[in-house]
Amino acid sequence: LNTLLEEKIKSDKAPLFSLDSDLRLHGQNRPTIKRLLARMTEWVQSRAEGDPISFNQLVRNSYHIEHLWGVDVETHRALFENDSEYQRERHRIGALVLIKSATNESLGGRAYEDKLDAYSRENRLAGSLSPSTYLNNPRLRNFISENNLEYMVSMESFGKEELEKRTSLYVQIAKLCWAPDF
Repeated sequence: LNTLLEEKIKSDKAPLFSLDSDLRLHGQNRPTIKRLLARMTEWVQSRAEGDPISFNQLVRNSYHIEHLWGVDVETHRALFENDSEYQRERHRIGALVLIKSATNESLGGRAYEDKLDAYSRENRLAGSLSPSTYLNNPRLRNFISENNLEYMVSMESFGKEELEKRTSLYVQIAKLCWAPDF
């Protein structure tokens, strides 16, 4: 049976995994988004750091979903046509990371640029946004190279273009971490 299933999966023309790049957090999918971010965070951490964080630890209350953009639309007025576009984009999967609850609470409504230092002290997926994460970290750089994660780069600012790149990175990571290992 195992061999038959493996052959079926390998011969199937349909993609094994698809993540909607327009996936966003909303009132009814918070647990699902948190589990999705937790799985990707766990996968990156265990391969890029060697000090894994368990999936169960990430989905418990000790970790929160962090929005890269704060709630204040005024700081991003030039990027968006209106408040609803800002809120829609702010909740997209690429604009979210999982970080420790205490860190999330301490960041409050700070601007993205002011959060980078805190992100660097978190897990490698959140930390990948900060330039300091890459210093003296050959294992992370090797992980990125080996997996062709071209958009796993530091982002000193975060606008619409960076959101698209980060979303593409999450799609890449999701395909890798849910790919069957044959």
